[in-house]
Amino acid sequence: MFRTAPLLFSLTLGLFVACSESPKSPDTGDEFTKIEDADADTDTDTDTDTDTDTDTDTDTDTDTDTDTDTDTDTDTGTDTGVAPLPASTDRKVLHEVFTGSNTGPCFDADALMDALFHDNPGRYTTIKYQMGTDPYLTTESVGRRMYYLPGESSYSLPYVHADGIHGFHPVELNDDEGYGEADLDAFVDVGSVLLLDVSHTISGQTVDFEVSWTALDAIASENLVLHAAIIENMTTRNVGTNGQTEFYQVMKKMVPDGGGTPISAMAREDEGSLSLSYTFNGSYDDDTSFPDMVDHESAHTVEEFDDLEVVVWVQDILTWEVYQSAWTID
Repeated sequence: MFRTAPLLFSLTLGLFVACSESPKSPDTGDEFTKIEDADADTDTDTDTDTDTDTDTDTDTDTDTDTDTDTDTDTDTGTDTGVAPLPASTDRKVLHEVFTGSNTGPCFDADALMDALFHDNPGRYTTIKYQMGTDPYLTTESVGRRMYYLPGESSYSLPYVHADGIHGFHPVELNDDEGYGEADLDAFVDVGSVLLLDVSHTISGQTVDFEVSWTALDAIASENLVLHAAIIENMTTRNVGTNGQTEFYQVMKKMVPDGGGTPISAMAREDEGSLSLSYTFNGSYDDDTSFPDMVDHESAHTVEEFDDLEVVVWVQDILTWEVYQSAWTID
C-alpha cells in the first residue's frame, strides 16, 4: 500500500516532484440550485301554491304546486393518462478520476474508489483519465485535468472531481479516512432537475450513441455543454510500476472532442436530443508513452471494442457544476 504525497507533473518538461497543493476552485458554492379541479353545485327549490275559492253558483278550487330541484355537479379535471413530470429526479454523481499506473499513491486511491463504486450501483458514473506517464495518457485527459486548474502549468495525482465542483484527494479526504459512503450520500441527496439518458451501439471500430434529456425545472445558464466520452470497462496493457494490473472505466476518446457540444438554456419540460458517432482510426498503438501520446488520426489504444461504453454529462463550463450524468453501463 502506498502512502506517499501526491505527485505533481509538469506539462513542459514531463518531470514530477512531490507536492501536496490542492487545485483551485471557482468562486462557487458546493450546493446545487435545486431545483384543478372545479366543482359547481347549484340547488334551486321553487314552491308555488295558489288557492282560489269563489262561492257562487260555480265552485272552483284551483291548487297548483310546482317543485323544481336542479342539482348540477361539474368536474373539469382532465385525465390524459400521462403522469406529470416530477420536480426533481435522482442524481447520478459523476466522478472524474485523475490517476496513473506509474504513480504510487494512485494504487490506494483507485482501490478505495473502486470498492465504493462496487457497493453503490446506480448512484454514480465514473471516468478514469490515465495520466502522468501512463501509456494511455492523451491530450484530452490533460485538457480535462487542466480545465480544473485554470492558470496552472502542472497537476497532481491522484485527484477526483465529483460533479465538477467537489474536488478532493480521495485518500486524504476526511482527515485521511478517505472518500466514503457518507460523502457519496451527501452528493446524491442533492437530487437533479435533469433527466438524462444515453444508449449506444458498436459496429467494428465505430461507436454510435443517442443522448436525450428533459428539464424538470429551469436551467437558465447560457454556458451549458453536453460532454461525452467513450470509455473501456477494463484495460490491462497499460500496467506500470505502482502495482496495479487492472484499470476500470478508462477514457479512450472525448466526443466530438474535449470541448463537448454546447446546448441551450432550458425551461421546465424542455426536451432535447443529440446523435453522436466516433470511428477509431487505424490499429492499436502499443508504443504510446509520455510524451509520445496516441495520435487519434492514425491509431487508437482500445484493447477490446466490445468492452466500450459511453458516459455523458451536462455541465456549466464556467462554474463547473454538473447537472446530471448518465452512462450505458447497467
